[in-house]
Amino acid sequence: MKKWFTLIVAVGLLGFTACSGGTSSKTTTQSKGKGGETLELMPVSDVTVDAGKTAKVTVKIDRKDFTEPVKVELSDLPKDVKADKMEETIGKDDKEATFTLTAGDKAEAVKTTAKVTATAKDMKATKEFKVEVKKK
Repeated sequence: MKKWFTLIVAVGLLGFTACSGGTSSKTTTQSKGKGGETLELMPVSDVTVDAGKTAKVTVKIDRKDFTEPVKVELSDLPKDVKADKMEETIGKDDKEATFTLTAGDKAEAVKTTAKVTATAKDMKATKEFKVEVKKK
């Protein structure tokens, strides 16, 4: 009986450890606040930008039970790709922010993953999206 109990406890702990964070994901699209509020980042479309050109990235959020502004930040953009701004605040009556990405004239072809992070109050949500740069 003791052996069975030990086996069940060991398997249970192994399952708990695997579910609670052996490896963490870089994407947390939804965050819940202490007061029950919810901040969710909606899917961000992948973007392709030609060297010397621009492309737009629209970030949309969904708020539940709060109206405070939400700060949205871009990060991990490819080398030679700049954003018109790296952060934007989405006001209480808005649900999206648009960023313009510009690839340098001599930007090299690359496919990579960039990140957008939304923060408000005690909540933080992160989403990855693909950025492809095409050479001239």
